[in-house]
Amino acid sequence: MALKTLTNSTRAREVGVEQHILDTAKRWHRVVQRAVDQKAAPVRAEVNHGRWIAPCPDCNGGAEMVDPTAPIFFCMNCGNRAIGGAYRRVEFPPSAVVADIEELLSDRPEQHKNWVPGEDQATLVAENVAHGVKG
Repeated sequence: MALKTLTNSTRAREVGVEQHILDTAKRWHRVVQRAVDQKAAPVRAEVNHGRWIAPCPDCNGGAEMVDPTAPIFFCMNCGNRAIGGAYRRVEFPPSAVVADIEELLSDRPEQHKNWVPGEDQATLVAENVAHGVKG
């Protein structure tokens, strides 16, 4: 069985994604509005070193771990200040594509478990073949 790509809930299995965000925000002295701002532009999920993350559109280089099963985003750096502390929606590929991406990345070394929106599965397969990785 393939190693699952790390997500926000991987770190928060016992309490759930939202509670993990709330607990972390409390430690960072951030106020979370606990509502998704449907008008705000969503963030796009990507895989970075084996973790599903989403870059913050309001920070210079900030990103947070995210989870396809709970597609909400809260930046601990800026506190989603630009949208009043509300959650942003997270765009993930369809679940079948998420599963394919995770499978294709599973046998790579951590530093090479990367995927960005727009990169198709054929590209991941070609990279695996070029580097002698199963998949």
